[in-house]
Amino acid sequence: MERLMERWALVRPRASRWWAGLVLLCALALHAQQFDAASVKRVEPNMPDGRIVVGMLPPTGGPGSSAPGRIHYPIISLEALIRSAYDLRADETIAGPTWLDTDFFEIDAVMAPETTSSQFREMLKNLLADRFKLKVHRAVKGAPIWAILLAKSGPRMKLSAQQEVDAPLPPGAFAAPRTRSAPQLGADGFPLHPNIPASGAGMFTTIGTLGIRLTARQQTMTDLAEVLSKFSRRLVLDQTGLTGKYDFTLTFTMRPDVDSLPNIFSAVRLLGLTLQSQTGRADLLVVDHLEKNPTGN
Repeated sequence: MERLMERWALVRPRASRWWAGLVLLCALALHAQQFDAASVKRVEPNMPDGRIVVGMLPPTGGPGSSAPGRIHYPIISLEALIRSAYDLRADETIAGPTWLDTDFFEIDAVMAPETTSSQFREMLKNLLADRFKLKVHRAVKGAPIWAILLAKSGPRMKLSAQQEVDAPLPPGAFAAPRTRSAPQLGADGFPLHPNIPASGAGMFTTIGTLGIRLTARQQTMTDLAEVLSKFSRRLVLDQTGLTGKYDFTLTFTMRPDVDSLPNIFSAVRLLGLTLQSQTGRADLLVVDHLEKNPTGN
Protein backbone atom coordinates (compact mmCIF):
# COMPACT_ATOMS: atom_id res chain seq x y z
CA MET A 1 0.00 0.00 0.00
CA GLU A 2 2.85 2.37 0.83
CA ARG A 3 4.44 1.70 -2.54
CA LEU A 4 1.11 2.39 -4.27
CA MET A 5 0.79 5.67 -2.38
CA GLU A 6 4.35 6.59 -3.37
CA ARG A 7 3.57 5.85 -7.04
CA TRP A 8 0.35 7.93 -6.90
CA ALA A 9 2.29 10.78 -5.33
CA LEU A 10 4.60 10.68 -8.36
CA VAL A 11 1.78 10.34 -10.92
CA ARG A 12 -0.63 12.87 -9.38
CA PRO A 13 1.27 16.00 -10.50
CA ARG A 14 1.36 14.63 -14.04
CA ALA A 15 -2.36 13.79 -13.93
CA SER A 16 -3.16 17.25 -12.61
CA ARG A 17 -1.16 18.85 -15.41
CA TRP A 18 -2.90 16.57 -17.97
CA TRP A 19 -6.38 17.55 -16.70
CA ALA A 20 -5.42 21.21 -16.59
CA GLY A 21 -4.21 20.98 -20.19
CA LEU A 22 -7.42 19.26 -21.27
CA VAL A 23 -9.56 21.91 -19.58
CA LEU A 24 -7.50 24.64 -21.27
CA LEU A 25 -7.90 23.01 -24.68
CA CYS A 26 -11.66 22.73 -24.17
CA ALA A 27 -11.84 26.37 -23.12
CA LEU A 28 -9.83 27.44 -26.16
CA ALA A 29 -12.03 25.33 -28.46
CA LEU A 30 -15.17 26.87 -26.97
CA HIS A 31 -13.73 30.36 -27.32
CA ALA A 32 -12.82 29.64 -30.96
CA GLN A 33 -16.52 29.10 -31.64
CA GLN A 34 -17.55 32.48 -30.25
CA PHE A 35 -17.19 35.95 -31.76
CA ASP A 36 -14.81 38.18 -29.82
CA ALA A 37 -17.56 40.78 -29.83
CA ALA A 38 -20.97 40.99 -31.51
CA SER A 39 -23.76 43.54 -31.80
CA VAL A 40 -27.31 42.61 -32.89
CA LYS A 41 -29.80 45.41 -33.54
CA ARG A 42 -33.31 45.24 -34.91
CA VAL A 43 -33.84 47.36 -38.03
CA GLU A 44 -37.03 48.19 -39.87
CA PRO A 45 -37.17 46.95 -43.49
CA ASN A 46 -38.64 50.22 -44.71
CA MET A 47 -36.72 53.04 -46.29
CA PRO A 48 -36.62 56.48 -44.66
CA ASP A 49 -38.88 57.83 -47.41
CA GLY A 50 -41.55 55.20 -46.71
CA ARG A 51 -40.56 52.66 -49.34
CA ILE A 52 -40.26 49.00 -48.35
CA VAL A 53 -37.08 46.97 -48.66
CA VAL A 54 -37.27 43.20 -48.60
CA GLY A 55 -34.06 42.39 -50.45
CA MET A 56 -31.13 42.11 -48.05
CA LEU A 57 -27.80 43.81 -48.50
CA PRO A 58 -24.78 41.50 -48.71
CA PRO A 59 -22.37 41.47 -45.76
CA THR A 60 -18.98 43.12 -45.85
CA GLY A 61 -15.90 41.50 -44.38
CA GLY A 62 -15.56 38.00 -42.96
CA PRO A 63 -13.49 34.95 -43.95
CA GLY A 64 -11.94 35.19 -47.40
CA SER A 65 -12.48 38.95 -47.66
CA SER A 66 -10.06 41.87 -47.40
CA ALA A 67 -11.31 42.41 -43.82
CA PRO A 68 -11.40 38.86 -42.35
CA GLY A 69 -11.45 40.03 -38.72
CA ARG A 70 -14.81 41.81 -38.96
CA ILE A 71 -18.18 41.26 -40.58
CA HIS A 72 -21.07 43.67 -41.04
CA TYR A 73 -24.61 42.73 -42.08
CA PRO A 74 -26.41 46.02 -42.90
CA ILE A 75 -29.81 44.30 -43.01
CA ILE A 76 -30.53 40.58 -42.90
CA SER A 77 -33.52 38.45 -41.98
CA LEU A 78 -33.36 35.69 -39.39
CA GLU A 79 -34.14 33.18 -42.10
CA ALA A 80 -31.14 34.25 -44.16
CA LEU A 81 -28.93 34.26 -41.06
CA ILE A 82 -30.01 30.73 -40.11
CA ARG A 83 -29.49 29.52 -43.68
CA SER A 84 -25.97 30.92 -43.62
CA ALA A 85 -25.15 29.50 -40.17
CA TYR A 86 -26.33 25.98 -41.08
CA ASP A 87 -25.01 26.19 -44.66
CA LEU A 88 -28.38 25.11 -46.08
CA ARG A 89 -28.75 24.22 -49.72
CA ALA A 90 -31.29 26.05 -51.88
CA ASP A 91 -33.59 23.00 -51.75
CA GLU A 92 -33.50 22.77 -47.94
CA THR A 93 -36.38 24.45 -46.14
CA ILE A 94 -36.63 26.06 -42.72
CA ALA A 95 -39.83 25.15 -40.88
CA GLY A 96 -40.38 27.97 -38.45
CA PRO A 97 -42.49 31.01 -37.54
CA THR A 98 -43.85 33.20 -40.33
CA TRP A 99 -41.82 36.21 -39.16
CA LEU A 100 -38.50 34.52 -39.97
CA ASP A 101 -38.27 36.41 -43.26
CA THR A 102 -40.00 39.62 -42.16
CA ASP A 103 -37.92 40.56 -39.09
CA PHE A 104 -34.61 42.18 -40.00
CA PHE A 105 -31.43 42.90 -38.07
CA GLU A 106 -28.12 44.71 -38.37
CA ILE A 107 -25.20 42.64 -37.12
CA ASP A 108 -21.58 43.56 -36.46
CA ALA A 109 -19.10 40.98 -35.21
CA VAL A 110 -15.37 40.76 -34.54
CA MET A 111 -13.33 37.56 -34.84
CA ALA A 112 -9.75 36.40 -35.28
CA PRO A 113 -8.54 37.20 -38.84
CA GLU A 114 -7.54 33.55 -39.35
CA THR A 115 -11.12 32.31 -38.70
CA THR A 116 -12.15 29.73 -41.33
CA SER A 117 -15.53 29.58 -43.05
CA SER A 118 -16.57 26.51 -41.04
CA GLN A 119 -15.53 28.17 -37.77
CA PHE A 120 -17.45 31.28 -38.78
CA ARG A 121 -20.63 29.24 -39.30
CA GLU A 122 -20.23 27.75 -35.83
CA MET A 123 -19.91 31.27 -34.45
CA LEU A 124 -23.14 32.26 -36.19
CA LYS A 125 -24.89 29.21 -34.72
CA ASN A 126 -23.71 30.14 -31.24
CA LEU A 127 -24.75 33.75 -31.78
CA LEU A 128 -28.26 32.62 -32.74
CA ALA A 129 -28.41 30.28 -29.75
CA ASP A 130 -27.13 32.93 -27.34
CA ARG A 131 -29.06 36.00 -28.51
CA PHE A 132 -32.24 34.39 -29.94
CA LYS A 133 -32.25 31.12 -27.93
CA LEU A 134 -32.48 29.19 -31.20
CA LYS A 135 -33.02 25.42 -30.98
CA VAL A 136 -33.41 23.32 -34.13
CA HIS A 137 -33.44 19.78 -35.40
CA ARG A 138 -33.29 18.27 -38.88
CA ALA A 139 -36.07 16.21 -40.42
CA VAL A 140 -36.95 14.57 -43.73
CA LYS A 141 -40.47 14.04 -44.97
CA GLY A 142 -42.47 13.53 -48.11
CA ALA A 143 -44.19 16.75 -49.04
CA PRO A 144 -45.88 18.49 -51.96
CA ILE A 145 -43.44 20.61 -53.94
CA TRP A 146 -43.52 22.75 -57.04
CA ALA A 147 -41.15 22.14 -59.90
CA ILE A 148 -40.26 24.91 -62.34
CA LEU A 149 -40.31 23.42 -65.84
CA LEU A 150 -39.57 24.92 -69.23
CA ALA A 151 -42.73 25.63 -71.24
CA LYS A 152 -43.07 24.43 -74.83
CA SER A 153 -42.64 28.01 -76.04
CA GLY A 154 -39.17 28.17 -74.45
CA PRO A 155 -37.88 30.88 -72.12
CA ARG A 156 -39.18 34.41 -72.55
CA MET A 157 -36.49 36.00 -70.44
CA LYS A 158 -33.50 38.07 -71.46
CA LEU A 159 -30.13 36.40 -71.06
CA SER A 160 -27.91 38.64 -68.94
CA ALA A 161 -25.20 40.36 -70.97
CA GLN A 162 -22.68 39.36 -68.33
CA GLN A 163 -22.68 35.66 -67.42
CA GLU A 164 -19.41 35.06 -65.60
CA VAL A 165 -19.19 37.65 -62.81
CA ASP A 166 -22.14 39.30 -61.08
CA ALA A 167 -22.21 43.07 -61.45
CA PRO A 168 -21.67 44.62 -57.98
CA LEU A 169 -24.24 46.89 -56.42
CA PRO A 170 -23.25 50.57 -56.62
CA PRO A 171 -22.18 52.26 -53.36
CA GLY A 172 -25.14 53.58 -51.41
CA ALA A 173 -27.55 51.60 -53.59
CA PHE A 174 -30.36 51.86 -51.05
CA ALA A 175 -29.57 55.29 -49.62
CA ALA A 176 -32.50 57.68 -49.46
CA PRO A 177 -33.28 60.96 -47.66
CA ARG A 178 -35.35 60.60 -44.49
CA THR A 179 -38.96 61.72 -44.82
CA ARG A 180 -42.13 60.58 -43.12
CA SER A 181 -44.32 60.72 -46.21
CA ALA A 182 -45.97 57.53 -47.42
CA PRO A 183 -44.83 56.19 -50.80
CA GLN A 184 -46.85 57.09 -53.87
CA LEU A 185 -48.62 54.01 -55.21
CA GLY A 186 -49.77 53.22 -58.71
CA ALA A 187 -53.08 51.65 -59.66
CA ASP A 188 -51.49 48.21 -59.31
CA GLY A 189 -50.64 48.87 -55.64
CA PHE A 190 -46.86 49.10 -56.19
CA PRO A 191 -44.72 52.15 -55.39
CA LEU A 192 -44.24 54.50 -58.33
CA HIS A 193 -40.58 54.76 -57.33
CA PRO A 194 -39.56 51.29 -56.14
CA ASN A 195 -36.38 50.85 -54.20
CA ILE A 196 -34.38 49.14 -56.96
CA PRO A 197 -30.74 50.10 -57.63
CA ALA A 198 -29.98 51.42 -61.09
CA SER A 199 -27.39 48.68 -61.59
CA GLY A 200 -25.97 45.59 -59.93
CA ALA A 201 -26.91 41.92 -59.79
CA GLY A 202 -29.59 40.61 -57.47
CA MET A 203 -33.20 39.63 -56.94
CA PHE A 204 -34.95 42.80 -55.79
CA THR A 205 -38.34 42.35 -54.15
CA THR A 206 -41.00 45.04 -54.05
CA ILE A 207 -44.07 44.46 -51.90
CA GLY A 208 -47.25 46.18 -53.05
CA THR A 209 -50.65 46.38 -51.41
CA LEU A 210 -51.95 43.64 -53.73
CA GLY A 211 -48.96 41.54 -54.69
CA ILE A 212 -45.24 40.97 -55.11
CA ARG A 213 -42.84 42.08 -57.83
CA LEU A 214 -39.46 40.42 -58.38
CA THR A 215 -36.92 42.33 -60.46
CA ALA A 216 -34.06 40.02 -61.37
CA ARG A 217 -30.62 40.84 -62.74
CA GLN A 218 -28.12 38.08 -63.46
CA GLN A 219 -30.25 35.50 -61.67
CA THR A 220 -30.43 31.77 -62.28
CA MET A 221 -33.50 29.58 -62.19
CA THR A 222 -32.21 28.19 -58.91
CA ASP A 223 -32.27 31.74 -57.54
CA LEU A 224 -35.87 32.09 -58.73
CA ALA A 225 -36.87 28.76 -57.16
CA GLU A 226 -35.36 29.77 -53.82
CA VAL A 227 -37.26 33.08 -53.72
CA LEU A 228 -40.55 31.47 -54.76
CA SER A 229 -40.09 28.90 -51.98
CA LYS A 230 -40.09 31.72 -49.44
CA PHE A 231 -43.28 33.32 -50.69
CA SER A 232 -45.21 30.11 -51.37
CA ARG A 233 -44.12 28.34 -48.16
CA ARG A 234 -43.63 25.28 -50.34
CA LEU A 235 -40.35 23.90 -51.64
CA VAL A 236 -39.80 24.98 -55.26
CA LEU A 237 -37.16 23.18 -57.34
CA ASP A 238 -35.59 24.19 -60.63
CA GLN A 239 -36.11 21.47 -63.25
CA THR A 240 -35.81 23.70 -66.32
CA GLY A 241 -32.35 22.58 -67.37
CA LEU A 242 -31.44 26.25 -67.93
CA THR A 243 -27.95 27.04 -66.70
CA GLY A 244 -27.61 30.71 -67.66
CA LYS A 245 -28.28 33.94 -65.80
CA TYR A 246 -31.31 36.01 -66.77
CA ASP A 247 -32.85 39.45 -66.40
CA PHE A 248 -36.62 39.47 -65.87
CA THR A 249 -39.54 40.93 -63.93
CA LEU A 250 -42.13 38.71 -62.28
CA THR A 251 -45.30 40.23 -60.81
CA PHE A 252 -47.90 38.09 -59.03
CA THR A 253 -50.38 37.95 -56.18
CA MET A 254 -50.86 35.26 -53.55
CA ARG A 255 -54.31 36.59 -52.64
CA PRO A 256 -57.33 34.74 -54.08
CA ASP A 257 -59.48 37.89 -53.83
CA VAL A 258 -57.27 39.90 -56.23
CA ASP A 259 -57.96 39.54 -59.95
CA SER A 260 -56.07 42.61 -61.18
CA LEU A 261 -52.74 40.75 -60.92
CA PRO A 262 -51.86 37.29 -62.23
CA ASN A 263 -51.50 34.45 -59.74
CA ILE A 264 -48.12 32.83 -59.39
CA PHE A 265 -48.89 30.16 -62.02
CA SER A 266 -49.97 32.66 -64.68
CA ALA A 267 -47.07 34.98 -63.90
CA VAL A 268 -44.48 32.22 -64.30
CA ARG A 269 -46.00 31.24 -67.67
CA LEU A 270 -45.31 34.77 -68.92
CA LEU A 271 -41.60 33.94 -68.50
CA GLY A 272 -41.92 30.82 -70.66
CA LEU A 273 -41.94 28.59 -67.60
CA THR A 274 -44.52 26.50 -65.80
CA LEU A 275 -45.07 25.37 -62.22
CA GLN A 276 -45.99 21.72 -61.77
CA SER A 277 -47.14 20.17 -58.50
CA GLN A 278 -45.13 17.11 -57.49
CA THR A 279 -44.45 15.01 -54.43
CA GLY A 280 -40.88 15.06 -53.30
CA ARG A 281 -38.52 14.74 -50.39
CA ALA A 282 -38.31 17.79 -48.20
CA ASP A 283 -35.14 18.25 -46.14
CA LEU A 284 -36.18 20.44 -43.25
CA LEU A 285 -34.43 22.40 -40.56
CA VAL A 286 -37.18 22.58 -37.94
CA VAL A 287 -37.15 25.50 -35.51
CA ASP A 288 -38.09 24.16 -32.06
CA HIS A 289 -37.62 27.47 -30.25
CA LEU A 290 -36.72 31.01 -31.27
CA GLU A 291 -37.10 34.29 -29.42
CA LYS A 292 -38.49 37.15 -31.49
CA ASN A 293 -36.31 39.77 -29.78
CA PRO A 294 -32.59 39.25 -29.15
CA THR A 295 -30.99 39.62 -25.75
CA GLY A 296 -28.90 42.72 -25.11
CA ASN A 297 -25.49 43.29 -26.63
